[in-house]
Amino acid sequence: MQIDLRTVSITPLRQTFNHIADRIGADKAASRYIEATMDVQANANFHYRPTWDPEHEIFDASRTKVVMADWYVLKDPRQLYYGTYTQARARMQETAEADFDFVEERGLAEGFDDSARRTALDFYLPLRHVAWGANMNGASMCAYGYGTAVT
Repeated sequence: MQIDLRTVSITPLRQTFNHIADRIGADKAASRYIEATMDVQANANFHYRPTWDPEHEIFDASRTKVVMADWYVLKDPRQLYYGTYTQARARMQETAEADFDFVEERGLAEGFDDSARRTALDFYLPLRHVAWGANMNGASMCAYGYGTAVT
């Protein structure tokens, strides 16, 4: 049996989705960030209003005092969407773990005197509550925010 391999050039019929082409032009290719964030906010066909807030829809721009004609003018300069965000966070976590391993392997923490260690613990340990608060703030933004670039 013989298999012939050849290169075939396929011309795409379009560069991107129609709702993206309406914003950036039909002849321009969209990045993954643009495709993941533009015009994907649910804004129609809601079956019920939330029981905890019946004067608003589930996704409702009137929940915020910020008023915008177009919610998609907000763009992240880092172009983070779910995939790139989780990859960046994973790299940050790996770096932090490598830093801790570096300190532990070399016994650098033992070089601190007790008063310096106590000062560091008294200062840095409560910052976990700041991180927790920031996480809760982000979760609230995702739950009640409007516009894909924001949430």
